[in-house]
Amino acid sequence: MTARKSVHGLLLVLALAAMPMPGRAEPHVRNGIYAGAGYGADWGKVELAGQQQTESSGTLNLRLGWALRQNLLLGAEYMRWAKDYEYKTLDGSIPWRVTLSGMVAAVTYFPGNQGFMLRLGLGVADASVDADATSFSEAASYSPDPGLAVLLAVGYEVRLTTRFALGADFDVLYLAVSDDTFDRAYVYGINLQLNWYW
Repeated sequence: MTARKSVHGLLLVLALAAMPMPGRAEPHVRNGIYAGAGYGADWGKVELAGQQQTESSGTLNLRLGWALRQNLLLGAEYMRWAKDYEYKTLDGSIPWRVTLSGMVAAVTYFPGNQGFMLRLGLGVADASVDADATSFSEAASYSPDPGLAVLLAVGYEVRLTTRFALGADFDVLYLAVSDDTFDRAYVYGINLQLNWYW
């Protein structure tokens, strides 16, 4: 197990331990603006020129929106996954980075106005592959045309104060980006969530 995975696992255990029992949690009140941020250790699956490659890396989530009802939120969600690689050649290793991101309009539903939630989003997908220009030709750095992004998530949050909730979710981000080399990509995994409600 790598040090990064150990840290992510420890953060998840600490977050779950800090959550109060449902009977002691604050009531869920959602009647205005909300904002949130999250971080997780997600897997990114990339299909390049017919070759599939899956790697884990850190993922950033940001959200902002408005509560239409106590159990229904409408907002914007941003998700970004990036991974550094080394491509080995006879002349040495070439560092390069793959970045996958999606900006979606999302609906979040809380059945029974409790902590369990479902989220669906549609928007714009973006991807880029960047090689070290000092050791490789600039032609190796490219970005396919933006495409469709689809976000699906299921999770649970516990209200710790009247305005703040801590949660976790499992999400899948599909990125329909494509060109002659880049076919499509997915990002999926578990993320810790920090959410504020006003």
